[in-house]
Amino acid sequence: MTQIQSKNFFKSLPRLIAVFVAIFIFMTFVEIYLSYKRISPYLSKETDIFPVLEYRQQDIESMTEKYSVMSNPEKAKNQTVNLNSTELNLILRDKFKLSNRIRTDFIDNKIHILFSIPIPLFGKFFNGSAIINIHQLDNKTNFEIIALNANGIEVDTVSLKVINNFMIKLKEKNKNINDFLTSCSSIEIKDNKLFLSFK
Repeated sequence: MTQIQSKNFFKSLPRLIAVFVAIFIFMTFVEIYLSYKRISPYLSKETDIFPVLEYRQQDIESMTEKYSVMSNPEKAKNQTVNLNSTELNLILRDKFKLSNRIRTDFIDNKIHILFSIPIPLFGKFFNGSAIINIHQLDNKTNFEIIALNANGIEVDTVSLKVINNFMIKLKEKNKNINDFLTSCSSIEIKDNKLFLSFK
């Protein structure tokens, strides 16, 4: 991976953790049901409004320092960066202007995501929540959606399996994701923090 490719991916990391997950889930529904009639129960007419979060100055300073490492491949080399949910939400707010679309939290060492994604094609919103588990399998990092709720409807186990298989295929086809995962010796959640250890 070249330095330019690595730098670009590091800057997009928060999206991969949050907004890409929500978009991929919606795309999966499109692929599964292939019709608006089947998709419409999972869409809402209005966006969800997330509560405004208040941040301390020390939270902002901590996020800024950690983001400067994550976004610079040379600084990240042989380093471990940990992010709590406050810092991750700050990155989404300040770096990507997504505070009104994505909200994250770490509970029981899993990623909990609230999302409200506009779907211009239907003039509606994909609102809901997801719980994601990170685990190692065959020395590879896997992100598994273990629970998903859209528009107040709980997604069944069979559909979750299809969604997770679809996300695995997307990961395999995306060179940037594969390069990033290869650059990490480990990605894990412990003590309700996301730990990124770089080679």
